Amino acid sequence: MALSYLAQDAGSVFITGLSTDTKPPSPVTGWTFLETDTGKFFIVSGGVWTGVFNDAYALSGEGGGASAWGAITGTLSNQTDLQNALDGKAPSLGADDNYVTDAEKTKLSNLSGVNTGDQDLSALAPKASPAFTGTPTGITATHVGLGNVTNTSDADKPVSTAQQTALDLKANLTSPVLVTPALGTPSSGNLANCTFPTLNQNTSGTAANLSGTPTLPSGTTLVAPVIGAATGTSLAVTGPVTSSGGALGYATGAGGAVTQSTNRTTGVTINKLSGAITTNNASLAAAAEATFTVTNSQVLVGDVILLSCRSGQTAGTSIPFVTRVASGAFDITLSNHHATTADTGAMIINFIVLKSVSS
Repeated sequence: MALSYLAQDAGSVFITGLSTDTKPPSPVTGWTFLETDTGKFFIVSGGVWTGVFNDAYALSGEGGGASAWGAITGTLSNQTDLQNALDGKAPSLGADDNYVTDAEKTKLSNLSGVNTGDQDLSALAPKASPAFTGTPTGITATHVGLGNVTNTSDADKPVSTAQQTALDLKANLTSPVLVTPALGTPSSGNLANCTFPTLNQNTSGTAANLSGTPTLPSGTTLVAPVIGAATGTSLAVTGPVTSSGGALGYATGAGGAVTQSTNRTTGVTINKLSGAITTNNASLAAAAEATFTVTNSQVLVGDVILLSCRSGQTAGTSIPFVTRVASGAFDITLSNHHATTADTGAMIINFIVLKSVSS
C-alpha cells in the first residue's frame, strides 16, 4: 500500500506529494514528516527517524511513543497551511469581552438606536419567555393573536349581539309593557294598583286598588270566594245560595212605588223587580173581592210574585194575593174576609219578583 507524506524542510517550507510503497523518504536532518494515511508524525534528527511508524517499519523510537516537537523556524507567513487552519477558528475571548459576529451585527442594526456591535446585550430580553419592565410600546393586539380585543373599561364594554337580542325580549321593571303574557297560577298575596286581567285560576289573598272588570272564563270554579259589596248583571250558580248573617234581596235602586187611582180595580204600572203599591181607599164590602192589573216589564210568564200587606187596610178585613202572571204583567186580587165590615182603608202592598223557569 502506498503511503503519502506531508514534509516540511528545515527552512519551514512545506513539501507535498511525497509517497512511497515501502518506507518513508530518506531521512534528512531537520525535516518533519506527517504520514497522512495514519496521522503519525516523524522527526528526523541526526539522519535518524524519531517517532512511531506503522508496524511494517522498525524505525528508531517505534513502540516508545513520539518524541517532542522541536522549534518551528521561519515566520508565520511561511506557515500557509497552519495559517489557513487558524483562520477558521474563533478567537478565545475573556468573560468580559463583548464580541458579536457579523450576522449578529446585522440583526442588531434592525433595532432602534446606533448599533456598533460592541454594546452590552445583557439589558436585552431573550426571545424565549421575555420579561419586560416599564411600558412596552408598539405592540398591538394583532401581534399577540388578539385582534378582536380592545382595551375597554368594564363600564364601557358592549354586550354581544346574542346578549342584546335576549335583553330585547325582557320587560322593564318600571312600567313594563307586556304583550300577551302568560301569567300562569298566581301565588297568594296582595295585588296592588293593577288592572284586572282575565282570571284563569283560583286565587287567594287581597286584591287592593284594582281597576277594571275581572272576567272569569267559562267553567271557572270559585272556592269559598269573599265577594264583598259586588255589583254585576248576573250570577249563575249550581248550588244553594246561603247567607250566614247578611240579608238576601234587592239593593237600593232596584225598587219603586206606585199609587192606585180612581178605584180598587184601576190598573197600575211599575217596571221594577220589587216595590210598594198603595191601593185606592174606595169601600170594599164585606166578603167582596176586587182585582187590578200591575203592568211590569220585568216580569216573565214563569216568574213568581210574592206579596205582603204592609199596612192601611181596615183591621181584620182584606188580604192581597196574585191571581195571574203573564209576560209584562200580573194581577192582584183584594179579598175582604170579614163577614160584616167593609174595608175602607188604603192598603200598602209590598211585592217582589222571583225569577223562575220551567225547564
